[in-house]
This record gives sequence, structure tokens and C-alpha cells, in this order.
Amino acid sequence: MSANAAPFPVHRDDLGPFEHCYGSIGISAVRVFAYLASALSFGLAVFFLQMDQQIAADSEIQGLPKLAALLIFSLSFVCLLGGMLHKPRRNRVLLFENGVAVEGKHKPLTASWEEVLHYHPCAAGEAFRFSLSSGTELSIAKETTGFIDLCNAIRMRAGEHIYQREYALIQSGGRSMFGPLEFAADSCRVDGVQFEWSELDKIQTSATKGSESLTFETHSLGDLSPTVASNRIPSAHVCYRLIEQLAQIRVLTTL
Repeated sequence: MSANAAPFPVHRDDLGPFEHCYGSIGISAVRVFAYLASALSFGLAVFFLQMDQQIAADSEIQGLPKLAALLIFSLSFVCLLGGMLHKPRRNRVLLFENGVAVEGKHKPLTASWEEVLHYHPCAAGEAFRFSLSSGTELSIAKETTGFIDLCNAIRMRAGEHIYQREYALIQSGGRSMFGPLEFAADSCRVDGVQFEWSELDKIQTSATKGSESLTFETHSLGDLSPTVASNRIPSAHVCYRLIEQLAQIRVLTTL
């Protein structure tokens, strides 16, 4: 399916064929305010009608509460109609073979997998964010339909490019950064603690009270082996894969 078949125009040829649209309607503050104003106005109009029935026939203000009620009823209808006609911003996300496009207010925000610098940890109820090599950041609202499947697709597809880029950087003599972790061909730095890959006895992830951490167990540091929370590590799955490649030790998972 070509990019021309996408639900909204994306003027990029390098994203490849369009595959799927993940859509949802975001929460509109304007619509919520309009409905709330309509409900309050309706209640106020009913109050003035009840007040009018309690006023004596010869009172000087006879009929004024009824007139006020009619005006407020009109206001309530206008607010209700405005809320119904208001079109909230959609959170549609298009998945392409070689990238993704997020519907924006004026134009779509796009990224190819090669442009993704890192994807960030995503806790339950949070938006999924990934940063680009241009310095910008894209996010996908948690209300997006198929949110989990979409995030997994981005992690898998962008993750392969991240791995290839970072591994090539290390092999060329550079250092790769994953938040508090810094990797080189022969060594690793964890929150400022540096050691050689050859010092590692074991690397394992463990979860305590719902919080996962990564521990580098070394014979040189003993009980002081460095540990870092997984939610501080961008592109965590790519990071683990790099560690296994560089340290030649499988990352173990314990409960």
C-alpha cells in the first residue's frame, strides 16, 4: 500500500509503503468545558423557573426570573451545540515500513527508523516517547488504539537500526551512551564506575516491587557491584543486546 493511501498526507518518500493507521480521539478540554457550561446553565435556568413560580402575581419582578430562565436556557443550548460541533484533535499515528508519522496540528511529525536516536522507558499510563537525531522528540498518546502493538513495532524496527549504529560506533573506537551507561569495545562505565568487560562475572536484571534494575556483578567490586534502574536506560532492549555482544555474557533475568 503506497503512502498516498494514508489517511492524512505525508510528504516523504523514504518512509516506504504505508501499513497501518492507529487512531484515537484525544480528550478535548474545549468540549468538556462546553458540556460543563451547558449543564450548569441548564441547572441555573431551572432554578429561575422555580423562583418565578414562588413570586406573587402583583410583584414588581413578576416574569423577570422566567425571562432570565429563557435566556439561560438559550445559553445552555448554545454551549451544548458548540460542544457537539467542536472537533477534538485526533491522535492518529501511521506506521510505514521504514518509519512512522504522528498527526500534528499543522503538519504530521515524521521519523524514519534511521533517525530514531533512542526510545525511552514507558511506564503504565504514560505516553511512549522517542528522540530523534535532529534533537526533536515524538510521543504517542497512551489513548492511541493498538498502543502496545504500535510501541512494540517501533521498538523492534527502530531498535535494529539503533543497535547497528551503536555497535559500529564502538567498533570504530567510539563510546556508546545509554543514559547512565557508557560502552566501549573493552570497557563499560556505570554511573561513573568503570571496569573492563573481562571483569564481569554475571549481568542480571531483577524486579523488586515492580521496579526493574540491571546489576553488573564483578569479582573486583564484590558486593559493591554497580546497579542501575532500568527506567533510566533508553532503548533498554538494544542496550542489553549490546552488552551481551561486548561482554560475551548473557543478561540473566530473575524474578
